[in-house]
Amino acid sequence: MIIRNQLTKDQAIEQVRGLQLDTEWEMVIKEFRHDRTTHQNNLLWLWHTEFAKQYGDTKERVHSRFKYKYVLPVMLRRVPLNAEDRRLQAQLRELYDLATSNKNAMAALVRVISTAHLTTKEMSEALDEYDRESSANGIIFPHPDLYGLAVK
Repeated sequence: MIIRNQLTKDQAIEQVRGLQLDTEWEMVIKEFRHDRTTHQNNLLWLWHTEFAKQYGDTKERVHSRFKYKYVLPVMLRRVPLNAEDRRLQAQLRELYDLATSNKNAMAALVRVISTAHLTTKEMSEALDEYDRESSANGIIFPHPDLYGLAVK
């Protein structure tokens, strides 16, 4: 359940009040994070197609470069929200530090990270940086109607 206002908060409280105590229950409350959206993903792959065409590369290689250059830095800058996030962040930093001196390890790290690990805000940040840097290097990406939905 996502608690967005007093009504949904009250509904959550009522659900807890209605639990039968003949069973043990586990309740986890954490801050809700919006994952990157379908619009963002569609825009990303449209831009990858354009980048690949202009550079004579494959979309898959362009995507790996995108993850290395834009997704990984966003993930490393992320402010952990809870103990689990802090643990994962520490592991990511440790892997990144090891991988900086080993090209194969860095390639492996880039393979396991995903844009699906980003929030909508983080994905917008990565898309903005990708668009800005590509434009500065003469690669002009299309900005279709979904651009406004993708970059908030």
